[in-house]
Amino acid sequence: MSVLKKLAGQTAIYGMSSIVARFLNYLLVPLHTVVFVPQQYGIITEMYAYVAFLIILLTYGMETAYFRFSTKEGQNPKTVFSTVLSSLVGSTSMFILMAIVFAQPIADWLMYPDNKEYVVWFAIIVGLDAVSSIPLARLRSENRAKTFAGINIA
Repeated sequence: MSVLKKLAGQTAIYGMSSIVARFLNYLLVPLHTVVFVPQQYGIITEMYAYVAFLIILLTYGMETAYFRFSTKEGQNPKTVFSTVLSSLVGSTSMFILMAIVFAQPIADWLMYPDNKEYVVWFAIIVGLDAVSSIPLARLRSENRAKTFAGINIA
């Protein structure tokens, strides 16, 4: 019964943190519509749609790999963590660098030639999100649900 109770408690914490984070984002919509002109808000909304796709590419299954190998018999979880994190930091840094170098052509291709800074900002956002996925996965694997939830909401 103890394992089931622990599972239910952690599931509730993870679920609530996800709901609260999304709700806070929802509450920001009226502020964004006042602060940004419609053209800017449209660009930002489109860019966030790309972020959802890019985060999958940038993490390339490393969260799953971390969970699999950090709990595997004979594997050192600290070594697995550092290997996975190093890989993601390297590839994500390359992604951000390429986005900065090619920001104008990317902005032109997206049909926002006057807003190349958005390309740079969103590359940094998605890059940081990708890199942070591994420390967050570590918190989950260490059953630190409250810490995970606090960081996830912040």
